[in-house]
Amino acid sequence: MTENDLIKRLAASAGEVPAQADVFGVRRFSLEDLQRRTKQFLASISEFSGVSLDKGDWREKREQIVVHLPRGARAVVYRASGAMKFVGGLGPMERLFPAGTTRDALTKATDTAFARLKLAGWASAAGQSLKFERLWQIKAAGGDRSGKVVDPVVCRAIGAYRHFLGAVPVLGAASAAVSVAGDGSLDNVSLLLRETTPEVADRQAVLAPDDAARRIVGQLSALMGKSKVAYTEYAVPESMRFGYIDLGKRSSQPVFAPVYFATVSIAGEDAQGYVLTTSATEKPYLALSRGTHEAPLASISRTSRLAQPSSI
Repeated sequence: MTENDLIKRLAASAGEVPAQADVFGVRRFSLEDLQRRTKQFLASISEFSGVSLDKGDWREKREQIVVHLPRGARAVVYRASGAMKFVGGLGPMERLFPAGTTRDALTKATDTAFARLKLAGWASAAGQSLKFERLWQIKAAGGDRSGKVVDPVVCRAIGAYRHFLGAVPVLGAASAAVSVAGDGSLDNVSLLLRETTPEVADRQAVLAPDDAARRIVGQLSALMGKSKVAYTEYAVPESMRFGYIDLGKRSSQPVFAPVYFATVSIAGEDAQGYVLTTSATEKPYLALSRGTHEAPLASISRTSRLAQPSSI
């Protein structure tokens, strides 16, 4: 496979993309905002579980706030992003799913928890939504010294949900994830969902998929370095998606800006996998690429005002 072949295959996997896309400002939260959001988050969990979480030991750290709760549970809120996570304190092998539980039943269990926790309400701004993306299963099995292995059991069902701004997904880690045990009780729940400001910060033309794929391949080439054997002989383009990106729970970001998000694997004895991103507009708004030198970040005249801390 040549570099041109790799570019063409990545571009083809992107599907249809809009001619233009909005850039949204992202709210920044004060300490009071973070505390209020965490209490609201815990209130929905209390309502779901029937266990009062009003009393907790709140400990403020540099990057996060940790709330130690009854029965070994805890909640964590990340200062940079406002992301929140609740861990219920169940042991990994407690409350297993009955043997033979179907995939549909597991999905229904996570959807039921998602609805009862009212997580959709965290994406209530006009045109925004949280949509089910996929089901994960945590399984366990064991064996003895003779090599006899028991059938695996399902320990947890995890529903992953994706934040959408209109019809465009926010890529990265799951925007919301709900893990339930075999009796329907909550194991843990995480919410990585940034709130946008009321106004659109900017609007830009979207790069064509082949232009974006060329940038992605440039990054991959820089990462792979020089070798006697061309990396393209082992490269397997898996997908390239258009969307917004969340930089992760430990990172702050001023805007949701459109990007192309690609996955490429390298086959061979030392198999590797790469996730690569590039701005989907000529003006890059977020620091994404480490593999190539891209243009300086664009400034948005109104972003500084839109992204200031505010109450909701």
